[in-house]
Amino acid sequence: MVGVYSGGSVGGLAEITCRSPFVVRDATFLAQAGATYHIQVDGMFGQSGVVELRLEVFPPPPNDLFGNAAAIGALPFSDAVDLTAAGTEGGEASPSCATPFGGVSSSAWYRFTPAATGSISANTFSGGFSSVVAAYTGTSVANLTEIGCGVFGNKSTFRAVANTTYYFQVGGLFGQRGPLEFRVEVTPPPVASFGFSPFDASAFDVVQFFDQSFDPGGVGFAPQAWTFGDGTTGTGGNPTHRYAVDGDYPVQLTVTTHDGRTAVASQTVNVRTHDVAITRFATPNAASSGQTRRIVVSITSKRYDETVDVQLFRSVPGASSSSAR
Repeated sequence: MVGVYSGGSVGGLAEITCRSPFVVRDATFLAQAGATYHIQVDGMFGQSGVVELRLEVFPPPPNDLFGNAAAIGALPFSDAVDLTAAGTEGGEASPSCATPFGGVSSSAWYRFTPAATGSISANTFSGGFSSVVAAYTGTSVANLTEIGCGVFGNKSTFRAVANTTYYFQVGGLFGQRGPLEFRVEVTPPPVASFGFSPFDASAFDVVQFFDQSFDPGGVGFAPQAWTFGDGTTGTGGNPTHRYAVDGDYPVQLTVTTHDGRTAVASQTVNVRTHDVAITRFATPNAASSGQTRRIVVSITSKRYDETVDVQLFRSVPGASSSSAR
């Protein structure tokens, strides 16, 4: 095993990192200029022998500084960058969404100038540590305006204007560092979808609509726009509507993300009012045991031809009920 420590005496050492068969990681650390570090090597389980210690210097990534931001060509774009030896420079901004997690202590920079206006999304993937990506406009590291931010693999999505240069800052959270993958893509359109209840509505029902749309860019939606198919409209995520007459109504939902992407979903609401009613129920005034008497049930349906099933239930004290058709 190998361990790395800082401190001035053997009793006052502070461990920085270690590597053993049970700690599957490199003993990699950020060495500060002028500081002294102590490296301990030893065998495990009482074993001893010849040990070879190797030290090597990790250079920072070429795009460690804002002025050396790597250019992004066509989208989609993907790049692997190692932040192990990366740092931050004077005046470098800390992404807003990274502030609750201690900001960034290592970063790399990219730049992109789109030829056409449209939404783009950027995010990072790192298997061993938490990361952040932020997007900016500006001309120098001390003169940047943040326009998007995403942590823990979430996307930073924004509407990019043609011929404007945007800068992306990728970094580690909680002081963590290591290799990660940075991706930029044209943001996919949203997926519009909705449901409604009841599914078999009548003219007496209030139909509840509910938006089920999804935004793969993660920026969310402006208020939804609805057309209910009978000349009326609505807004919001869960509107209600009552149809005055039976019919087949084409309902359309239009969703628009905060960065301007749109999608439309349509369904047909079938309204059928089945107002079957009992208009007469005539029973005999008296009957004797064993005698058969007539019961009359009259039914009307004013809207549709219906197949009606009439059931009569008889309740006998001390016994279960029975029925007849």
